[in-house]
Amino acid sequence: MFVQENFGRQEQHLEQHYNDVLHTLSQRYDEGSTGLQEEKKSKLESLYSQLLVCGQALDASKELIEMAQEIYRCQDKRFFLKTVMPIIKRVEEFAKEDIDLTLSTSLEFSTPLADLSDVKTMMDSINVVPAPSAPVINPQLPNSATQTSLHVCWSLFSDDTVEYYELYYRPVLEDMPADSTCAPQESKVKVKETHCTVKDLLPNAQYELWVMATNTTGISPASEKALYMTVPSPPVIKQRECSSCPEAALIRWESGNTNPVDSYTVELSEMGTVGTESNITE
Repeated sequence: MFVQENFGRQEQHLEQHYNDVLHTLSQRYDEGSTGLQEEKKSKLESLYSQLLVCGQALDASKELIEMAQEIYRCQDKRFFLKTVMPIIKRVEEFAKEDIDLTLSTSLEFSTPLADLSDVKTMMDSINVVPAPSAPVINPQLPNSATQTSLHVCWSLFSDDTVEYYELYYRPVLEDMPADSTCAPQESKVKVKETHCTVKDLLPNAQYELWVMATNTTGISPASEKALYMTVPSPPVIKQRECSSCPEAALIRWESGNTNPVDSYTVELSEMGTVGTESNITE
């Protein structure tokens, strides 16, 4: 369940990244569109100004042609002599003017490359999943052990993506030095949850446990090692060595455990009496 929740958070994280990338691309598109509109407006204004100059030249040319035609059709010689010289002078001045009919601006639009370096960084960050941090094994809880099993729990104090965990364990022998190179062989269990029940253990034995998290990027550092203890085996009463008298009884039993036991509880009940029991603890 924890791994599923972890992937759920990762899915939300990727969706947020996706929305951020779309928002950034939309901003780049708006910036490019604004720049294109400004360039288009500048070209149109330049072409319009040139068109006005050409229109003025055409109007002047048309006016001179119409005046020349009028003089040509005129039958009054005095009027002709009076007006022909000013018209000729205006034509000469008009001919001296250099009318540039080439387009003053290019009709091609520049296509500047958009700076998408931040988008690339965002895309790269989506694909990079950091390796998990080290998990933390919880202390042993009451009633979490049997004679041959231990229920181990741990936590991951981050939102790291985890595909599975590997729980390592090995028995701790009291007569073996801590720096011994002949330590018991460790065992490993692969799980997808943050808890696991380790079975097939020795009774009344202390075990050293640690856990590591793994995802597609790598493996986390190992957690701090924790010590868990299994429940002792039930003692076996030595019936042949037991004795009794009217006021006392001597009970002998065999522990059956390799490691020392803290205490024993002896329960006595009188035969034939219901609900009458006396407990003695040693």
